[in-house]
Amino acid sequence: MALPASASVPANVGWPPWTERIAKFCKSRPRAVVALAFALFLVVGLLAFADYGVGWDDGASRDGTGLVNWNYVTRGEERPLLKGNEKYHGPAYELFLVLLEKVLDLQDTRAVFLMRHLVLFLTFFLATLAFFQVAKRVLSSHWYALGASMALVLSPRIFAEAFINSKDLVFLSFSVFATWTLFRTLDGPTTLRWAVHALASGLLIDIRILGILHVAVTAACLAVLTVRDDRARLGPNAAKALLYLALTAGFVVLFWPVLWLGPWLHFRAALADMSWYHWVGYVLYLGARVKGTELPWHYLPYWIWISTPILYTLLFVGGSLALAGAAVRSLASPRTLVHDLDLQWLAICVYAFAPVLSVIVLHSEVYDAWRHVFCVYPFIVLIAARGAQGLVGRASAPRIPAALAVTLFAVHSAWIAADMLRTHPHENVYFNELARVLHAPLERSFDQDYWGLSCRQGFERVLALDPAPAHIRVATATQGCRNNVWILPPRERARIEVWYDRASADWFLTNFRNAEERVVAPPPDDRKVYELTVHSVPILAVYRLRP
Repeated sequence: MALPASASVPANVGWPPWTERIAKFCKSRPRAVVALAFALFLVVGLLAFADYGVGWDDGASRDGTGLVNWNYVTRGEERPLLKGNEKYHGPAYELFLVLLEKVLDLQDTRAVFLMRHLVLFLTFFLATLAFFQVAKRVLSSHWYALGASMALVLSPRIFAEAFINSKDLVFLSFSVFATWTLFRTLDGPTTLRWAVHALASGLLIDIRILGILHVAVTAACLAVLTVRDDRARLGPNAAKALLYLALTAGFVVLFWPVLWLGPWLHFRAALADMSWYHWVGYVLYLGARVKGTELPWHYLPYWIWISTPILYTLLFVGGSLALAGAAVRSLASPRTLVHDLDLQWLAICVYAFAPVLSVIVLHSEVYDAWRHVFCVYPFIVLIAARGAQGLVGRASAPRIPAALAVTLFAVHSAWIAADMLRTHPHENVYFNELARVLHAPLERSFDQDYWGLSCRQGFERVLALDPAPAHIRVATATQGCRNNVWILPPRERARIEVWYDRASADWFLTNFRNAEERVVAPPPDDRKVYELTVHSVPILAVYRLRP
C-alpha cells in the first residue's frame, strides 16, 4: 500500500467570487486556519462540559476502580482491591482523575463530576491534536488532515461521550496518542522516542488491556524494518525491540497496582476477563430483546453504520476499496512486497478492522451499542479521508471538482453541527437519517440513552415542578438514572430522596433502559408530566405518581 500522492489546495476553479479572498487566505496561512479551527473546538468544549449528566458506569469507575486503587496505593488497603469486580479494568486514567480530585480538594460530588467532564474533554482535545498530526502524515496535506479532524469531532456520539466516558473514549484518545508516538518512532527510532512510545503503550494497556494490539503492531513494524535492512541491523533492531517491550511491561506494572501483587498471575486473569466478561443483561437490537451473550455477528458493524454520519461511511467504503486495491497490486510483486509496504497505512487498517473482527470471530461479549470498540473510529475516519482524497486528487480515478467536494463537505459539516446544537446535550443518541427512516420508530428498534444521561434533566424538571423544600421522593428505573443526583447543586440535591420502589415515591423517572418499559402501560393514577425527545424519539419520561 503506497502513500497517497501529495495533495495541495486545488486551484480556485468554480468557486463563487465572494470566496476568493477566503481561499487566498487559507492557501497562504494554513497553520492559522488549523489553529483557529482547534481554538473554536476548545471554546465549544469549555462552554459545553457542564451540560452533561452522569453515566451509568461513572460511580463504578470512580469508586470501584479509581478510589479502590488509590486507597491501596496510599493506605495499603489490599482486600477491597482484590475483592472488587473492577480490579481488572485498567485503572491508570481513573487514578489520575482521583489524584486531581485530591489535589484540588474537591469534596462535593457536583464539583467532582464537573471536573471529570472537563478533564475528559481536554484529554479528547489533545487527542484530536495528535490525530491531526497523524492525518497530516498519512494524507500529506494540511487540508485533508483538518477535514479528517473535523469529521472526528463532528461525530455526535463520539463528541458527547468525550465528556462522560472515562473508559471507551479515553481508550480512543490514548489509541491516537500511541499511534502518533509509533509513527514518530518509525521516522527515526531513537532511544527517547522508543521510551515515549513505550509509555504511551503502557498507559494504553492500563486503560484497556486491548492495548496489547498496539504492542503487536509495533513488533510487526520492527520486523518489517529488519527485513528491509537485509538483516544488517538485526542486532540493533532486536535491542530496540527488547528495550521497547521491557519499558512497556514496566509501565504496565507501574500504573496498574493489582499487578504489584503478582504481575503474571493478575495479567493473565485480566486477559481472561477481557476475552469472556459475563454480563447478564439484555439489549434492544432490531426490535428484539437480546441477551448480551447471544448477540449476532452483525451487531457491531450495524451499530457503527446506523450511528455514524452517512457521508463518513460512504467515504470509508471508498477508502477501504482504494487501500484493498493497493494491497492487491503489491501482492503482484511478492519480491518487493516488504519493501513496498506502507507501515503507517498497514497499522491504520489493523487498528480499524482488528478489534471488530476479533469480537466477531471470538464471540466476545459486547453491549450498549458499539462503545466497546470506539477505539476503531479515528482510523475509520482516516480511511474515509483517504477515500475523499482518492475522489478529488487522483487522475487515475473518477474525480469530482475540488470546489464541489469542499462545498459538499462544508454543507454536510454544517448540517451535522446544527443537528448537534439542536440535540445538545443528548448527542449520544444520534442515529443517521437513513436509520431513522428504515427503523422508525427508533425507540422500538434500538436502545437510546443507555447511559441514563437524560435523567439529569428529569431531576431538574421534578425540582422545578415540585415546590416542596425537602423530601421529594423520586423513584428511578436504573442506576444510571440515580447517578444523576450527584451532579445537581448541593441545595437542590438535598431536596431529593431517591427511592428504588415507585410504590412509596411521589415521582418516577425512566430512561427506558429496559425494553419492556416502553410497552407496559403505567398505572392509571400515574400522570406523565414531561417527556424528553430527540428527533421525535422519547428518551426520558417523568411521571407524577398519585396526583
